[in-house]
Amino acid sequence: MVPDAAEVLLGTYIVAEDKPVPAHTVAYGAYERAFEALHAGEVGTVLETLRELVREVGYLLTGEFDSGVPDGISDDDLRGRVCVEGERLVQAALRIDALREQLGDV
Repeated sequence: MVPDAAEVLLGTYIVAEDKPVPAHTVAYGAYERAFEALHAGEVGTVLETLRELVREVGYLLTGEFDSGVPDGISDDDLRGRVCVEGERLVQAALRIDALREQLGDV
């Protein structure tokens, strides 16, 4: 009988130059963590990581970060519409979080 091989996950953590790596790091992005939690049956974690992902996409569309999608759009009307969709995603993230809280530890 062949023993199960140990699983090793390799990755990197990006930090600012001359700064220490935090004591607690996250191995995957939100999508990967949600997918992994789904297969583990951890519904609360799935919702938490999906909220994070949806919120980040919303912020990219609204330009909440230093730069975002609106920076590359010259048409005022189209830029406004992109921002509205981003705001809707941010609101959707809040609704996902509320659902997670209502479900409790599932």
